Amino acid sequence: MNGLNFKKGTYVQIPIYASHHWEEFFPEPEKFIPDRFFRENLSEIKPFTFRPFGGGNRVCIGQRFAINEMKMCIARLLSKYQIEKTTETKLDLEAGSLGLLIFDNIYLKFVPRD
Repeated sequence: MNGLNFKKGTYVQIPIYASHHWEEFFPEPEKFIPDRFFRENLSEIKPFTFRPFGGGNRVCIGQRFAINEMKMCIARLLSKYQIEKTTETKLDLEAGSLGLLIFDNIYLKFVPRD
């Protein structure tokens, strides 16, 4: 694979968090830019660089269901509430974390919409 040889049976793990934050794949990876995932921008994403559900022939079978359910939940939540930061809101990242990002507490304010 790209000039690397692996013996049969070698276990290879791809650090998903690291590839999702690699500037070659995602410019300004720490910046929240949801536009990069819009349909018209999908051609800019290199295949298999964004894979929250895996990829290839072993992709998660529940991917479509999970994404649709997530969209419906977020749409319903945002239709009823506006989410705001508070004075206690802090998102301190641990340097070098390779797994999922875990925060002890995230303080947000949900303000009902009129």
